[in-house]
Amino acid sequence: MSKRKPCLVIIFLACLLNPLESQAPDLEDAARAAAGWHLPAEAPVSSATGILAESTALGCEEIPGLPLPDPLMVTRFEFARPDASFAVHVTADGALAQVCDERFSSLGNGVQPAPRDLADSDGDGIRDSADACPQVAGSFSAERSGCPQPSRADKDGDGTTDARDRCPAQAGAAAADGCSLMRDADGDGAPDHADLCPAQVGVIEEDFALGCPRDGSGKSSQARELGDLCQIIGTDMPVYASPDAGVEVSAHVNSATVLGISAALDWLQARDGWLKAEGGRLHGACFNIPLVHPPPDFSGCYMRPGGNFVNIRQAPHGKLVARLQRQEQVAVLGMNADGSWLFFREGWASRSALELTGDCALLPILNPARAASGVLRFCPPDYAGFLPPRIKPGLANARVVSGEYNNRLRAAPEYAAELIGEIPAGSLIDAVLDGPACQAPYVWWQVRSGESVGWTVESDIKAYHYYLAPVEADSADGDSAFIALSQETAAAHRLIHSANIASPQVLAGLSIPAPVDVAWSARGERLAVLSERGEVRLFSGPDFAQPGQTLDFGGSVSAMAWSPDGDWLALGDSDGSIRLLDLAALSMLGLGELAGPVHGLAWSGMGDNLGAISGDEALKLARRAGMLKLWRIDRAEPEASDLLAHYHTPYPLTALAFSFDGQWLAVSGESRSPGRAALWIVASGSGELAYSKALIPSDGQAMVIAAPAADLGDFVYSSGDSLWALDLGGADRRFYHQAGAIVTSAAFRRQSLPGAESLLALAALSPNGERRLSIVNALNPHSPRADFALAPAGLAFSPDGRSLAIAEPSGDRVIVLGAGGE
Repeated sequence: MSKRKPCLVIIFLACLLNPLESQAPDLEDAARAAAGWHLPAEAPVSSATGILAESTALGCEEIPGLPLPDPLMVTRFEFARPDASFAVHVTADGALAQVCDERFSSLGNGVQPAPRDLADSDGDGIRDSADACPQVAGSFSAERSGCPQPSRADKDGDGTTDARDRCPAQAGAAAADGCSLMRDADGDGAPDHADLCPAQVGVIEEDFALGCPRDGSGKSSQARELGDLCQIIGTDMPVYASPDAGVEVSAHVNSATVLGISAALDWLQARDGWLKAEGGRLHGACFNIPLVHPPPDFSGCYMRPGGNFVNIRQAPHGKLVARLQRQEQVAVLGMNADGSWLFFREGWASRSALELTGDCALLPILNPARAASGVLRFCPPDYAGFLPPRIKPGLANARVVSGEYNNRLRAAPEYAAELIGEIPAGSLIDAVLDGPACQAPYVWWQVRSGESVGWTVESDIKAYHYYLAPVEADSADGDSAFIALSQETAAAHRLIHSANIASPQVLAGLSIPAPVDVAWSARGERLAVLSERGEVRLFSGPDFAQPGQTLDFGGSVSAMAWSPDGDWLALGDSDGSIRLLDLAALSMLGLGELAGPVHGLAWSGMGDNLGAISGDEALKLARRAGMLKLWRIDRAEPEASDLLAHYHTPYPLTALAFSFDGQWLAVSGESRSPGRAALWIVASGSGELAYSKALIPSDGQAMVIAAPAADLGDFVYSSGDSLWALDLGGADRRFYHQAGAIVTSAAFRRQSLPGAESLLALAALSPNGERRLSIVNALNPHSPRADFALAPAGLAFSPDGRSLAIAEPSGDRVIVLGAGGE
């Protein structure tokens, strides 16, 4: 491995800039953090040698580092060790740092994020250690720095003005265009894991129920403890004998404990009477407040446990199916003949164990044998992967579309649930009670029809058909106007991140027979698609308006990879040959060949190395085992490139990847018949085998990809039903696990900021044979997760992180997704 020192050009003297001494302490901390355990605690800083001007790649001569969108000022620090010295480059704001010495193998993690004490979890530019609201983006303030500071130009107070904020009603991070980087289902700026009312838009205020509505209407799965109080605070507030401004005022108070709230949220019940909600300000644990005199709905009756909980049974005196906790208040849907048992969507509860509010005198009588419970399955944001509902809860407001076929009524919102009845063709439904519930590919609603209560299907996205329609709609045949592919090209200009991927826009739908892989060119202007029949088609981005160009190479391509500069497309054939396609000259150059079909190709980040793997368990013994070849590419004369490594492995190789810094090449391999799998790592400079380890088999799907962030080490590999981060200088760490599932394909989006989220798209095969696409932040379990009913064979984020290409052979299509929602 080369030991050349980086050539640094210093164009400004430190004394001519704002004093380096004023910056050096913070930057030195960042430099030491990047050096990590390689730097002894007593190691002094040899020098801070100055500022590098107009640097657009933070790195060294042989470590490319991170390409920067704009030139940045960079300080170089030199550190001494007993056996050597090395340097660290740090940007002027201390946000990015790069270790610069190739002699230390595990300094190859590329750009390092700040350590946790320097981290900025919410992305607001204020370090967690100085942020009074580290989970919610805010702005600088003398008193509560890092908390939302609303203003006329920035209503959510996150530091991104409304004119530039894509989520102006929700505090978010500048890196995400003003949207939240953490899971926040209700969009109020309070992350779900800290939000007391995660399903309702609320406020973020000191000494108030975090994330709950200001009016006290908040509902939460979290119980209010006996000592939790909600108070109304004001000045000389009148107390009324009843919730009527016309009755006598009995007293005036400055504060009172809230015991209940009216259905219209305009009156609060206290111990000594009633107060107008608008007369003061709520303070404290203001969620799950009992509802007094609820509005007439289907029944106008609500129930809550009289004690800590109530048992919910499948039928009166029947099997226990759930418990209703004391913080929960639910609508009663009906009762049995003598009124001793009450029914709601999850089952039956004994009247004697309940507290009732509202008008419960006119509850419908239901037949327990035909009133089915079912726990609601929540639908994804914007109903991604489902047809959007057209009906809503209400009385006699929906009907069965078909005039010929009945709609089936089931015990739970799933196709395999017990059939308990049918709704006659063309009939009006008595009441839509609850829902929607989503279970691919159906959207379900709980309805009442006669004496029966159960779940019925509204729509099926596979058939693009609605079975129920609102009574106001003119939809005689029930056909959907749903458009599967919406050309939202504006979304292509937004970064995909965890807060907007749950409701993506489909930028393009490319019809291709059995696509198995996708790959973006270096600048994202071309998308290459490989089909099962061995054809490669090139499409022009970002709008894909022109039809793809089919490339005819006189062979059957089985693997492909773009060079980092986008000038060449490396192609591997099913006969084992490897060629380089010069896109400018449209000429083909031969590089070499492997034994057996080429399974994968990979370029190093600098484009100076190309790796290829082969092996196929279905072939005869001579071509079954795996083979790895690694070339140092001669760009002037590729046919004369040096072969650095040529390894045979005991079983077929399945995947390969270069580390971010290009120093290492990792390959995975697996044999189904012996049930063995392994990972090997080769030094790309010398071709020497440096590391190997056994893996848990995953049905021939062993996989390795380059880690995009130092927090995930050098590589990410699959082992059994888990994904692991491999740091060549430290211990492995499991960061993803789905019991019994197998990850079949995965791709990382390039990090937008060091220390920010590492967005991972992965295709998995569940134990029951279901295939799903999931998108997660590999660094934060609290961040949003999106799941889609897709079966990808290949995945690829565009280099700018604004598009995700998905090859789905079962649908004969490639889908290109962009950022959607807010």
